[in-house]
Amino acid sequence: MAVAAWLYERSESEVIYFLLEERSMQRALENLLPLIIPGESYEIRSHNGKEDLQLAIRKVVPTLSRQPGVIIVILHDQNSHNCLELKNKLKVLSERADCEVLIRIVCKELEAWFLGDMAAIEQAYPRFRAAKFQNRKRFRNTDEIKKPSEHLRRIVPELKRYDILSKLDAAERISACMNVRNNRSKSFNHFVTGLKKIVS
Repeated sequence: MAVAAWLYERSESEVIYFLLEERSMQRALENLLPLIIPGESYEIRSHNGKEDLQLAIRKVVPTLSRQPGVIIVILHDQNSHNCLELKNKLKVLSERADCEVLIRIVCKELEAWFLGDMAAIEQAYPRFRAAKFQNRKRFRNTDEIKKPSEHLRRIVPELKRYDILSKLDAAERISACMNVRNNRSKSFNHFVTGLKKIVS
């Protein structure tokens, strides 16, 4: 099987495996996880979109989950899906796992987490002014914003000149400045709380 062949390698110590849709989330977690779960051992693996991720969950997670002390964390963008229906689908796909599995839905996509921390955006892009946007109604619950990646591109002066947001670059820059204890994205806070609980 070609998909996620790395998962068949046996871990020699307890480890948390993060299974993600894409590389931009990997870039973000590389900056965020040392702040959320300092001292923990983990591996981050991104996939080529939701179909590739779901295939890995179904076919590879059962084998991976038999390693001693393993915890699996699955992060999946909500996009246009119903959140509860999507989470239930992922639960079904991972039901053969022999370890604890944490499933978290990113509402609606990763950039909603960034919009939840306007101060981090300002640090990453100095021409942006957080005070101009952070009290606007639409940004009070960033999980409700449709296409947050497009909103991010439109409000950040350094990004406006691009037709399409460079998600990898934005993820690396903004996540490096984020405060994991202060974010308006409920799905981000839900992820942080769940992750801390599962490793405690």
